[in-house]
Amino acid sequence: MSPSESYYNQQQLWGADPEAYQRQVRWDLLDLMPPDVRSVLDVGCGDGFITNALPPALRVVGLDISPEALRHVTRQTQVGSITDLPFEDGAFDLVMTNDVLEHLAEEAYPRALSELQRVAGRYVLVTTPHREQLQAQWARCADCGAVYHLNRHQRAFDLDRMRALLAPGMQPVEVRYSGDVVLPPPDPTMGIRHGFGAYATWDKGVCPDCGSHGQIARDPDAPHLRLLNAAYFLHCVRTVHLRGVWNDRTEIIGLFAKTPAPLPAPKPGPPEDSASLLRIDFANPLQTVGRGFVRGSPWARFQTPAGTELASDGLRRAADAPDSLVIPLRIPIEPQAQDVFRLSASATGDGAGLTVYGVNGVTHVRHVLCDTDVSGQGRIIDKIIPDRLVPDAYGGIFEVHLRGPVVLHWLDYAPSGGPAPHGPLLRIEPGGNVIHGPGGATTVSWSLASDRAGAYPKCDLDAGAPESAETSATELIDELILWLQSSRIDRPLLLARADRLQRELLEAQSALDRRSGLKGIARRICGWLRKRRWPNSRANKPKQE
Repeated sequence: MSPSESYYNQQQLWGADPEAYQRQVRWDLLDLMPPDVRSVLDVGCGDGFITNALPPALRVVGLDISPEALRHVTRQTQVGSITDLPFEDGAFDLVMTNDVLEHLAEEAYPRALSELQRVAGRYVLVTTPHREQLQAQWARCADCGAVYHLNRHQRAFDLDRMRALLAPGMQPVEVRYSGDVVLPPPDPTMGIRHGFGAYATWDKGVCPDCGSHGQIARDPDAPHLRLLNAAYFLHCVRTVHLRGVWNDRTEIIGLFAKTPAPLPAPKPGPPEDSASLLRIDFANPLQTVGRGFVRGSPWARFQTPAGTELASDGLRRAADAPDSLVIPLRIPIEPQAQDVFRLSASATGDGAGLTVYGVNGVTHVRHVLCDTDVSGQGRIIDKIIPDRLVPDAYGGIFEVHLRGPVVLHWLDYAPSGGPAPHGPLLRIEPGGNVIHGPGGATTVSWSLASDRAGAYPKCDLDAGAPESAETSATELIDELILWLQSSRIDRPLLLARADRLQRELLEAQSALDRRSGLKGIARRICGWLRKRRWPNSRANKPKQE
């Protein structure tokens, strides 16, 4: 058994509960299945999450190189490889392969595309990751030092590459954006992060060179990485977000046909409205984030911690909630002095109140923006941001601390430099929601299968990928240092942390000194720390938690 086959034959890789992106992909594959299909070959079927869900009336075969994975498949199975399919030409009406092509070595890739077309009688259906930034999932082996992709991906796919995937033998019929809604824009600071020794980690990752499970890990909250997080978000605000709503879908699906037939006219998609992307509707379940905020998101989001519940009028305290509740928010903006936020809240009983904090994304210092009681009749709180705040990788950081039976209804954020960015919001209904792009030889679509009604931003279905060239490290660091110097941050608190900052940055500098082109970055940061004249007085200290 080859090293690749041994890796995919690990028991712990298979049989786990499906992730959100897998459930969405399964819904889309079933929705895209042409009505004249009677037989399906699922190449690289894994544990059969999709294979087992295909209609019972179809003749289905699941093929994989892993006997361990095939133990979970309830349809007919076959051990085999995508580069040498053990079937005759045209043996199946449709051949599908999902999240396989990105794993193949260069020499195997063209052979696999040829085999898919050979065995397919009419159609090929392909799923791959969408616009993956491969470097973001690089890990460094703790034993041999090799750098590898945690999921062993070899290539990335976008709309243009998917359209041309099987040309000229097969024509694309439809390309659909699918998967989860957590794809971040490309990070131009990724090379700098790797220079600092900050690589990705995964407990199931295995080094392809030595077989070790050990990976080099760095504290993701280290000060120099917080600086780069802020720089990344500045890049998103100033480049990616100016092009419109970022397409955050993690997967892309292509349906190809040997002899395309005219498709029926697409059904109308969900209706849409226009709204500020900086507005939070606390009654909208699709504006919440479950597993954490999304890096570089263009839309304001909020978390619903334990002890809260969504109601038709907003976010409220649950009956078993703790005394103090913190609602984290991210606003996709560079918070500036004189920006204004408006917060609507009411109360369902006595003793209700709230405190709003702005948080510095590099220093983690909290600034009290307002502290007020809330009555049963409700009120709208207008507050001006007194000073510039450094964002983190997810946006401007705000927290709402609730006391007593408070209900949050909505929040509007108004930038001082101009109008808030607006975009179309789709009115999503429970079930499948599909929108289609402009007509043409290939249909481009986007879908969201939801169990809840709510609003979600509509992206440009045919937009090109944003530039992802390395950002100038000098420019980023200089700007952020000036920003910190001009902010009225809690300097005594920074002084208390200065020793740790210098120690970690000097360690990072040592790592960068061994990498050409990056060695000056940590020197600049350390130089700033050494030259700071830290005040001993706490005069004019801003309020903090």
